[in-house]
Amino acid sequence: MTTIYAVTDKSPIILEELPGTTLVVSIPAAFSSTCTNECVPGILKHQKDILAGGVDRIIVVCTDGPHAVKAWVKAQNWEDSGFIFASDFGEFQYRERIGKLSDEEGKTALPQVSGNQLRRSYTVYRDGSIVWQLIEPDAGKYTFDVEEMLAVV
Repeated sequence: MTTIYAVTDKSPIILEELPGTTLVVSIPAAFSSTCTNECVPGILKHQKDILAGGVDRIIVVCTDGPHAVKAWVKAQNWEDSGFIFASDFGEFQYRERIGKLSDEEGKTALPQVSGNQLRRSYTVYRDGSIVWQLIEPDAGKYTFDVEEMLAVV
């Protein structure tokens, strides 16, 4: 079982126990440029299409602790976005599933503080099972294709 924690109240979210269809977006770090300027805004831009296409909820999970993610969400005015923001900090169970930045080609020598961050990925769970996944080959880029994901949902 893979547990992450909601940043609003630190309640556990066990991905394999969620009913329906869930899009989990993993990001390396709150306040980073790609996460702040491309990834989350890109998902927000397509949120209505994603939900209309059969996704019940969108969870954005980050390596950072809940307090940092919560501050980032507030700074970006995303509190009312409809997303569930979560943290993988502490147990790092989602990072074990997706991998860390230093697993990417050409990034094996990253310092531990950045190399241990969660890779950027997009995973669709249906009733607890993975039905589609894209792990970015380079977490510095945002290449999520909504239509490709919705074709599976």
